[in-house]
Amino acid sequence: MDRLRPEDPAFIGPYRLVGRLGAGGMGVVYRAEAPEGQHDGRPLAVKLVRAEAAADEEFRRRFDREVRAARLVGGAWTAHVLDADTEAAVPWVATEYIPGPSLRAAVEGRLGPLPAASVLVLAHRLGLALRAIHEAGLVHRDLKPSNILLTVGGPRVIDFGIARRTELSSESDLTRTGVLLGSPEFMSPEQVRGEEVTAASDVFSLGSVLAYASTGRAPFSNGDPGVHGLLFRVAYEDPDVAGVPETVAELVHDCLTKEPEGRPSVETVVSRTRKALDGSWLPPELLARLDEDAADFIRATPRPVRAPVRTPVRASVRASVAAPVAALSPATRRKLRSGLRAGRQLLTAVLVGAATVAYTWTGPAPSFALPSDGTQEDRRFTGVWRLDSYDRDVPFTMRLEIHNSTRLGRTAGTFVSATRTTVCQGEIGLTSRTEPTIVLSAFHVTRSTPSGASPEDCGLPDHLTLGADADLGGAGFYWRETDSSFSPVSKSTTPSTGVPREFWKVWTAGDGLVVVIRPGGLGDPVVRTVRTGTGRHCESTAALLSVDGGFLYTTPSVLDEAASERACVADGIPWRYSLDPRKSSVLVREYDDDARRLRLVN
Repeated sequence: MDRLRPEDPAFIGPYRLVGRLGAGGMGVVYRAEAPEGQHDGRPLAVKLVRAEAAADEEFRRRFDREVRAARLVGGAWTAHVLDADTEAAVPWVATEYIPGPSLRAAVEGRLGPLPAASVLVLAHRLGLALRAIHEAGLVHRDLKPSNILLTVGGPRVIDFGIARRTELSSESDLTRTGVLLGSPEFMSPEQVRGEEVTAASDVFSLGSVLAYASTGRAPFSNGDPGVHGLLFRVAYEDPDVAGVPETVAELVHDCLTKEPEGRPSVETVVSRTRKALDGSWLPPELLARLDEDAADFIRATPRPVRAPVRTPVRASVRASVAAPVAALSPATRRKLRSGLRAGRQLLTAVLVGAATVAYTWTGPAPSFALPSDGTQEDRRFTGVWRLDSYDRDVPFTMRLEIHNSTRLGRTAGTFVSATRTTVCQGEIGLTSRTEPTIVLSAFHVTRSTPSGASPEDCGLPDHLTLGADADLGGAGFYWRETDSSFSPVSKSTTPSTGVPREFWKVWTAGDGLVVVIRPGGLGDPVVRTVRTGTGRHCESTAALLSVDGGFLYTTPSVLDEAASERACVADGIPWRYSLDPRKSSVLVREYDDDARRLRLVN
């Protein structure tokens, strides 16, 4: 990362810039810090487009359209789009910042070409990344080694789908804006010829990337640095794939077919590489270096800053206003206590929902009087809550963070929710406030796995109620979806955070179970589980629900069907993870009284 230059802005939108990550034909990419309380304090990569492009109305329309589509890209192997302003004088887009070297830097550095097993894993993960991108209606158009970052948990694809001019109007345009159009070494024949670019173009680029990762050279470079000769070879000559390992040689050959219709689909790529094992991802020496790099990054990360201007909270576009809820009557209180007893009995019999955690209330006895007007914030309900619902058609686990509990019609906070098949993240609105309850609804899903999920797909209720009742004892809080479904709930005192660095490892139980934990924030798919001990190859992912008291709480795992054999099923258990206090190289995975110890892969 380079220092900021005098001409660089101090802020882009609400984000403070701390350094330059790079520059290209489209614009400059900065590393930035979010205001306190946003994006879990994680760093971002913010791309500011060139002034020339910003003055082009067609470019701005395409930029806006493709940023909207890029927000829908999910999956574990891409850098997610977190924010953007396409209407600004100079448009910008903010994505996750991935602290890891690019594939090009790794291959050209001390590591050199990747081992055959690592290339097979790379092929599978890049196939999954392209699938997520294509499902959002995008074509990457510039898949190359410098746009693939290496992390402990696997590769991450960056810089996808953000409007690039794909027309080749003249030779001077190519040489002047080559970064904008794509890197010639990894372009497809149809890109070179100025023809329509489809998902098949990304498959061709994938073949070139795999050849490069295997051999350290692009398949059409031929040692000749001239652009004209390179483009001719891409369009008309056979690739040089000497040295590509047998495990991926046939796949690389098929991906590099000149005609788009002759190449395998992304689904075929994923299927042909699905038995790649996470434990074979990278050599131990590189994993150790990645771990050191991540540690250096954390030490160098500045503290979160406050934005210079207060940014208004965007109201949810989904409206579902519940009727006001009256104060609890004596009969309702009896029903509540009965429901709590029944709920506790049912929880012991049903293996669904979040791990049960007891929180201790250490503060003063709660005051249950709401402010007399809406100007003073009611702090009782603000904070982090973990809810679970087990007696409904689609059970869910939810982490809810409330920052507004008095201003009706505004965004109340954010949520991460999961069922057995879907993980969702988004915003929730405050629609009613009647002593001693608040009603939350208008769920707005901003991110999901699989992508494009609706609130119904996520198992989200039409509304939910948080209430306070001093007669309950303890903290005195409950939540409910209907009048007959009551559950006690306690507020966590732990602020939002991501996965601590000491968990970023590859862990194995020695019986065909491999667990990979990678960096990420709330709602991110941070845990990938690979099981081969049953004679079948099964893979599943789980998202981060919360971090509390040294434990990582995850959502129920979701089966990665493309990477798994047909008979596989996900266990659907919301595991929690911790490090053995006596030996940090041992990871403890547990749910209720089921606990397993996994050892770090050396």
